[in-house]
Amino acid sequence: MENGIEVLLVNDNYTTYSAAALDVRVGSFNEPSSVPGLAHFLEHLLFMGTKKYPVENDFESYLSKHGGDYNAYTDDQETNYHFSIESAYFEPALDRWSQFFIAPLLSQDSIGREANAVNSEFEIYKVLDVWRTDQIIKTTSNPEHPFSRFTVGTIETLKDNPSISNISVHDQLVAFYNKYYTADQMKLVIYGPEPIETLMGYAQTHFSAIPRSPKPIQPSSEWQYIEPFGPHNEYLGKVIDTVPLSGEDSITLFFFLPDLMDYFTYQPIRYIDNLLNFPGKNSLREYLYESNLALSAGVGLYSARTNFTIYQIEIIPTDTGIAQNDKVIGAVLNYLQLIQNEGVNEWRYNELKSLIETQNEVYQYLSYDASQLASDFWAYGKEHVLDNSYYMEDWSSEVEASLQYLVNQFTVDNLKVVVSSTSYGSNLNLFEPWFGTNYSIDDISYQNSQFQFSLPLPNPFTSTNTSLKEIEKESDYPTVLYETTYLTAWHKQDTYWLNTVVEIYVSFKSPAFLLSPLNYLASKILVSIIDMQLLETTYYSSSASLNYDLSVDKDGLTVHVYGGGDKHYQLLEQIYGLLSGYLLDFSEEVFQKETLSIKNALLGRFTSGPINLGYYIISDLLIVPYWSAEDLLAVVDIISSNDVFTLVENFNLQTDITLFGYGNLVEEDMYPFINLTESYFYPQVPISPEELPLPRIVQINPGSSFVYRKSNYTNYATDSAVIVCFQVGKENFFETVLTKVMDSILSDRFFTDIRTEQQLGYYVGTYADDKDVLALYFHVQSNVQAPNYVENRIENFLRNVKSVVDQMTEEDLNHYISAVRTEITYGYETEKDEGDYYWDEILTQRNLFYRTITLLEFLSTITLSDIRTFFDHYLYNPQTRQRLSVQLVGQAAQVEIDIPQEEIEHVHSFKASANLYSTVF
Repeated sequence: MENGIEVLLVNDNYTTYSAAALDVRVGSFNEPSSVPGLAHFLEHLLFMGTKKYPVENDFESYLSKHGGDYNAYTDDQETNYHFSIESAYFEPALDRWSQFFIAPLLSQDSIGREANAVNSEFEIYKVLDVWRTDQIIKTTSNPEHPFSRFTVGTIETLKDNPSISNISVHDQLVAFYNKYYTADQMKLVIYGPEPIETLMGYAQTHFSAIPRSPKPIQPSSEWQYIEPFGPHNEYLGKVIDTVPLSGEDSITLFFFLPDLMDYFTYQPIRYIDNLLNFPGKNSLREYLYESNLALSAGVGLYSARTNFTIYQIEIIPTDTGIAQNDKVIGAVLNYLQLIQNEGVNEWRYNELKSLIETQNEVYQYLSYDASQLASDFWAYGKEHVLDNSYYMEDWSSEVEASLQYLVNQFTVDNLKVVVSSTSYGSNLNLFEPWFGTNYSIDDISYQNSQFQFSLPLPNPFTSTNTSLKEIEKESDYPTVLYETTYLTAWHKQDTYWLNTVVEIYVSFKSPAFLLSPLNYLASKILVSIIDMQLLETTYYSSSASLNYDLSVDKDGLTVHVYGGGDKHYQLLEQIYGLLSGYLLDFSEEVFQKETLSIKNALLGRFTSGPINLGYYIISDLLIVPYWSAEDLLAVVDIISSNDVFTLVENFNLQTDITLFGYGNLVEEDMYPFINLTESYFYPQVPISPEELPLPRIVQINPGSSFVYRKSNYTNYATDSAVIVCFQVGKENFFETVLTKVMDSILSDRFFTDIRTEQQLGYYVGTYADDKDVLALYFHVQSNVQAPNYVENRIENFLRNVKSVVDQMTEEDLNHYISAVRTEITYGYETEKDEGDYYWDEILTQRNLFYRTITLLEFLSTITLSDIRTFFDHYLYNPQTRQRLSVQLVGQAAQVEIDIPQEEIEHVHSFKASANLYSTVF
């Protein structure tokens, strides 16, 4: 455009949504050191009103009414804003959004209040180990480079300290905005079903007014000649010891590499990933596991910035691994030496290139992410903004030399290691002030032993037949293809996406899985052991775009094999061999390590954040049967490997199997999978309908109000959380759409009241549960008020919003109905989404494949009277509503019991005495 904005326009005739994203090439690196967090703070404030639309949250309110969504993020070198909405309402939303970059208010009142929101956000990050580690990495870097700074922002950095120093934060914000938020520093993406000419008109109409800088600048020029780790990398080659708040030990190696943007057409990160992820014979991962040094390991890009890239290898160690972390570090460096000596060659590169091209063909149906496109626009330019993840040059001497140069950078001189262990304590003599982390730092030491490592062999999962099957017959819904007393097989050929993806779903329902906490834990350990034994197989298969999921939950055990190619049968056969017990063989040491991994994951529930923990507790309170983390932890130290083998034997004796094939396969293609299933599983004891493990939901009686309170849920978190659940009743079409419309009416108002105006917390929202038993949820995570105060504010919100509901007009209601209609008809973003939808209907035995059509029919019948009756009955009237709240009380909160509710003291007693909803739709 004439003002300097480069615009990418994407027409997608198959979507009903439109989206826009704008990426500003400036971030935290360019903020003044006197006001840490200013760039992030500005991102928040642009949502707080503009000169054309001065009402705070006007943009968010408009999106809420029309089924839209939005977000933004601030990084070191970019700030990204994005939203999506039903296409019919796109241009008015675009007009509101574009004003962020033309004339934001940045009012003093908003500045004062929104500093609290940023501080609440920081308080959440403050207790997360990943953020604490990230800040230590920064703090121990060159203090002259902006990478070393704290960038989130707090009430002290954005309000208190500037006030003491007579710094006007408002003036700093305006100066930063005027200097960097100019057209020549922006990339814009507009995506939707509209013709390209229409999209271009939108861009011209709404973004031409953004001014170009009179003196164009390069934001990175302010710091790009400063070495982030010192002129001689003196800040590298260090090991940092610290203590994790989560209780989970880790050894993380951070390699600081050159800027990889000049090499992206060689896909160097994926090349390195492919070699380091290898779990097969004589691999690094096998050595760490078999030597009892590690439970698991993961690798990948940590972050990419101008001038440098950070690559991460994270290892979850055993106690032995922590004690011998120098041996772990030595093994990693030795394996990297092998890659440097033998890993760069033509056949590996060509195999990766072929696999990536296959992935591009398989997943070409994926919807474009406007936010990612806007970011990639800067990084890869218009030539490769769309294909940067899949483009690889042909092998050449230049490719070989460049890859060799890059893998040679994986040395101890470019390394920083963070060893985080609960065993560390008083010897940590340094203190990181922002996150309050104690640590120590020393030169890296490691055992330079000689290991017998090997690199991966050629991939056996490369497909030979990826042709698209002719459509056998048009079918809107899955149909039953085969049925016996214990096996039902469903099938649906894809007639929409028209690619080579095949999805195979298998469910095993057996009383054995949920019989007791011990049985349920045994089933989780079984899944973990199978995953471990299939590591090498899935390493190769996933590289060839063929993946699997194996999981156990309240619905039983589920296998999902999905992806492109023609090797689904071979992968499923290996899974069946282990699951049936025929090939299942593991040592006591393997059992102990996988049990420890699960134990750590269960303990991690309590450090996943109070909102997440609160929803886990809701499930525990309302689902029967349901075995909580506490139930499983109570038996984790007494379970034995024999319990796992007994579980396998019992579930093979008595199980009900459902098989579903979807995608690029015709009916004839299903029979090999049916025959394979019957050859491995032939249960001898029939399951009666009463024995099928169909979960049921606790019914809260009308007029009841229960509270479950958990104090000191961790020994360090200060935030509290409140989740209030209002049950509606057993799922039916009419009340399903009423629940959705009510959520649409309340969600934005709740956010504006509780977060924007009252500043009670950062995580504030509503949630409509429209499966099994309908319910509306309100949740708030707060570090400023106790749970009872917050819960009273939720009640106050409902009292105040009643007048809004009572005075609502037909026009108002139609806006919300339209938003829900858009949500219902949005469709699927991927073939996997569509397959998952069908599978959910089959798995729950509802088989309501026509759900969307029926919901739309009921949605069209809703009246104002229906909405008012629904609100009064289920949310307002204490005599009729069915209410349950969960309170997670943080360290900083005081419990004040002043809400008339019946307190739940024992979960199992509560469930045992409660009525249950039926399982029938």
